[in-house]
Amino acid sequence: IEKLLAPADEMLALALQIVGGEGITVTKPRGIDDTVVRVVFSLFSKACKTLRCIRRLAAAGFADDALVLQRSLLETTALVRWILQKSSRERARRYLAHTALRKELALKEWAKTPELKRMATKRDRDMAAQWVARNTAGYSPDEVKALRRHWSGHSFESACKGVGLHRLYQIAYRLGSEPAHATDVTAHVFFEGDDTVLKLAPEFDTVKMALPLACHAFWLLLERINSRLRLGHEIGRASCRERV
Repeated sequence: IEKLLAPADEMLALALQIVGGEGITVTKPRGIDDTVVRVVFSLFSKACKTLRCIRRLAAAGFADDALVLQRSLLETTALVRWILQKSSRERARRYLAHTALRKELALKEWAKTPELKRMATKRDRDMAAQWVARNTAGYSPDEVKALRRHWSGHSFESACKGVGLHRLYQIAYRLGSEPAHATDVTAHVFFEGDDTVLKLAPEFDTVKMALPLACHAFWLLLERINSRLRLGHEIGRASCRERV
């Protein structure tokens, strides 16, 4: 298991190298502003924590749960690569509009649910509405509707195609979708004649899938941040990088 965990440790060490002990210096190349940098590094922080969780789950043999999180990590990677691909200032704004719209939608649904009304105070709903108005100004009703569904305005699969991650989507996202949506029943039980045997103990077989996929997605995120923001670090071809 230690050999399987080593690439994740390598990736996390590389992330710390990028952050550095004295902070990050970004020269803001053309098309990049403070909002883009803040959004990207917020997602960078999220990705670091996700990979740490995946590593811990994998080390304990909870591979199915690690697969769910590597699916989440792929979503973060695709988002970062999408923002930094082109029109970064506009795409960062679209992402913020999406998050505002999703928050507003959640509050509206909570307000309609008797047991959850207290979680959606009028003050919170008013603040969410102001956030939506600020972040969606200038967008048409159809654009707002599309952004409410997804930050790309289309589908996640379409976004992955657009940033060159479609093959990774087909592998990592679909593998992670089964345990995420409880359609992986055969991973948790097997049958011996008339007996049904529950698989409750941790297993390490599928760790061999979850960790490499997670490390590959994380490397792709680091590589794009480093190159687009011109951070000047030597990323190289990490040993965990998978060809998919």
